[in-house]
Amino acid sequence: EQKEKELEEALQTVKQQADKEKQVLRDELESLRKQLTSRASPPPTGVPAAPPAGVPVAPPAGVPAAPGIPAAPGVPAAPGIPAAPGIPAAPGIPAAPGIPAAPGIPAAPGIPAAPGVPAAPGVPSAPGIPPPPGMAFMGGAPAEFRLPAKKAIKPRVNMRRFHWTMVKDADVKKSVWNDVDDSAVKIDVDEFESMFCQRQVKKKGGGSGDDDEQKQQSKPAKKQAIKLVDPKRSYNIDISLARFRMTHQHIRDSIMELDGKVLTADTVQQLLKTVPTAEEVELVKSFVADGGDPKSLGNTEQFFLAVSSIPRIQRRLQLFLFKQQFAALTKAVDGSLECVDTALQQIRKSSSLRTVFQVILAHGNYMNGSTRKGGAYGFRLSALTRLASAKSVDNSTNLLSYIIRYCKKKFPKAAKWTQELSAVRDAARCEQNFLGAEIRKMQGSINQLAAELKVANRSKEDRFVPTMSAFHTKAQTQSKAAGEWLARIEKEYVETRDFMNEGGDKKMTWEKFFDKFVSFMNAWDKEEAKMRRLAEAAAKAAKRAEYEKNMKNKRKKREKDKLKKGSLVKRVFGTLRKGAPAQIMQELEKRRAAGGVQVSMLPLTKSHALRSGQRSLRKQEAAQRKAHLQRTSKRNELAKLMKERADDIASAPKCDACGCTDFVPHPFKKGYCNQCFHAHF
Repeated sequence: EQKEKELEEALQTVKQQADKEKQVLRDELESLRKQLTSRASPPPTGVPAAPPAGVPVAPPAGVPAAPGIPAAPGVPAAPGIPAAPGIPAAPGIPAAPGIPAAPGIPAAPGIPAAPGVPAAPGVPSAPGIPPPPGMAFMGGAPAEFRLPAKKAIKPRVNMRRFHWTMVKDADVKKSVWNDVDDSAVKIDVDEFESMFCQRQVKKKGGGSGDDDEQKQQSKPAKKQAIKLVDPKRSYNIDISLARFRMTHQHIRDSIMELDGKVLTADTVQQLLKTVPTAEEVELVKSFVADGGDPKSLGNTEQFFLAVSSIPRIQRRLQLFLFKQQFAALTKAVDGSLECVDTALQQIRKSSSLRTVFQVILAHGNYMNGSTRKGGAYGFRLSALTRLASAKSVDNSTNLLSYIIRYCKKKFPKAAKWTQELSAVRDAARCEQNFLGAEIRKMQGSINQLAAELKVANRSKEDRFVPTMSAFHTKAQTQSKAAGEWLARIEKEYVETRDFMNEGGDKKMTWEKFFDKFVSFMNAWDKEEAKMRRLAEAAAKAAKRAEYEKNMKNKRKKREKDKLKKGSLVKRVFGTLRKGAPAQIMQELEKRRAAGGVQVSMLPLTKSHALRSGQRSLRKQEAAQRKAHLQRTSKRNELAKLMKERADDIASAPKCDACGCTDFVPHPFKKGYCNQCFHAHF
């Protein structure tokens, strides 16, 4: 333990001494560089020239001369610092005479040694480190930067090729590859060659042996397609190419001719997913340039090779897709612009809307009275949504319901103001920023098409220029008209917004402006529907009450008639007392003719007739009671169902946008149904 401790202390001492020597060397080398830079006169090209030959620079005593810089004559180099006996030297610091230059400090190349004076022995220069800036001497035009060629590797057997794209020499220094040294990797040659060598086909030979074994050995191995592209991308591209059901050459010719019958919009969108990148094209071309067989490539690689001759294929397909979708795009944009334009005109010209505003303003001023909010000349549109919140004293109605009833009574035409603003709901779904972005995107694609037409190939095989030139002229005219229309509508919108006194929020888009009217229209329609349901329920209740009243009067009348005429039993007994069976038969016949009991016409005795009449009367009354109970039960059940249905409709959630009840509320926007959520948001 004591010996190990001594060794560690000695090693630490040597390391500290070596660090000090390194620092001294760095300082001296830096001072020498400054001296050389100050002495050198700059050449006309701006690069400092070398100092005159034969001018020695003497380093201080005890410090070795920098590599490549001659030591002063007569000044011996400092002797090496021997390591302590029995103590190993510090890593990287040899104990040999002469202290080597610190690693990582480059020597100043290009400075010749003084004639006849050898350089200090044992001081090697740092290999592989470029000279410091300003110390290299340039002459003539700068050549392309080249790294030193690596040692050629000759495998013992023919190896499979690994296809990659090499990094240029000029890009190595600024990338991660500057710090990567593959010479430090020790390759297990035997294992690597056995795994990645080319397959050896055994030749068929004569001689003894099993015939089946010879046939198996002589059978040629099936050639595997060479894959240069990422397997996952190659798999996806193969699936897309299989859907086209066309050869690679046919696809290539269709792209060159821009055949709209073959290249539909869906086909072009699929082709854009299979377009090769510049790196993939270079990879395939380099394989063929190195002598590779194109037929040995995989399906994806062969497709890349077939379309590699098409200039700017991705831009070409994008512009052709824009041409095919242009008609639908302009139709949608024009339809949205027309809808917004119509909605703005309806708001500005609607007289019924002004009448409704007039009624609301009058009632609002009356409610506010002489308070600070009374005597207003107008109100903001946000007040329209608060009408339904102003409840009556008994909470049975609200201010909006009262305004609707008042308008229907006093201004029946103005009560239908929502019909005059029929385009506002559709205009609220047209987003201003989206329309502007679509038009700008359209104009950008047209500008790209114009730039592509200038540089496009005008050969007979390439039909890009003849096909796209006429479209460019037409599309440019239509996109310009759409842009001017949008600018005019935006100006009209600003005027309408200020006209409705909503100009305080300059960033308000027109869909938010229209939403204020849509919310008021939905609340108005919802309240109207509620009032109609209540009116219909009241009418049904009144009709039912009248019916029950009439039935009650009829029952009372029948009872009075019975009291006047007397019951059948009393009349039968009265007839029997008189002793006239013929009269009993006449009474029964009258009863039957009046819809009473069905009586047999057989001759009856007095007792038989009496019993038969009593039984018939009891059956008739029981049937009437049963029928009455059934009708009453059905009426009660129907009234209960109608009441439950009315309660369900009244309590069901309703969409704030369209007022529908048959929907599931959206989880993120609680007040809107799914349809209105997608339309609005």
